[in-house]
Amino acid sequence: MSTPEPHHPLIETWLEQLQKQGRSPHTRQAYRRGWGHLAQWYGQTYGEPCDPTRLIARDIRDWKSYQQSLAKAAPSTINQRLVAVSSFYKWALAQNLVARDPTAGIPTIRLAARQPQSLSTKALRRLLRAVHNGGSPRDVAIIELLAGAGLRVGELLQLQREDIVLGDRSGWVIVREGKHGGYREVPLTRDVPQALADYLATDLPGEGEASQRSLWWGRRGTLSHRSSILRILQKYGYFTESFVIVQ
Repeated sequence: MSTPEPHHPLIETWLEQLQKQGRSPHTRQAYRRGWGHLAQWYGQTYGEPCDPTRLIARDIRDWKSYQQSLAKAAPSTINQRLVAVSSFYKWALAQNLVARDPTAGIPTIRLAARQPQSLSTKALRRLLRAVHNGGSPRDVAIIELLAGAGLRVGELLQLQREDIVLGDRSGWVIVREGKHGGYREVPLTRDVPQALADYLATDLPGEGEASQRSLWWGRRGTLSHRSSILRILQKYGYFTESFVIVQ
């Protein structure tokens, strides 16, 4: 179903008010499209123009149901349209231009929490080859630890040297304050312990001061911001993919 422009004078007045209030062109266009979709659906369903002063809650529920069951619109799109229509009625009620808000009590669709995506095996191998073939021991250790132990960036940045326990062929890392404040010990296998050992063998600052016990160091001092890790990933070919090791 194509989306025409809404032509009801009340809708146009509202959109003009949004412009005077400094609302962005993007927002105004999104609201216009939302109302346009409702107006076209109403006209096709009932064979008459859509008058916003006469709509009832059942109309809004039927329109929402049509988008979900027949049009198969994305939940985020449906929500955006509902927000547009609801925003109009809040304004119109405040101006005493309508007698009721038919969107009241009609919820938007609850969206599932966005889950982090994992790199494909091929993409992860490309990243690891890049850092092993051209990276410093620190960068190798960071990427191996993120990929091999499943740490979040915040957890990685909080690590101190005493949180790394290495054996001959294995070891573990202590996460003292993870998600929801939880403590855990993460076993290290395969290439991760060797990468950490190689990094710890480099010329790191002394451990006398508490601030010097931080595990990760750069030319300007300790690494303490997520942006530092993102720059390292970008250096070895990570640009736009969102995946689990940078959460």
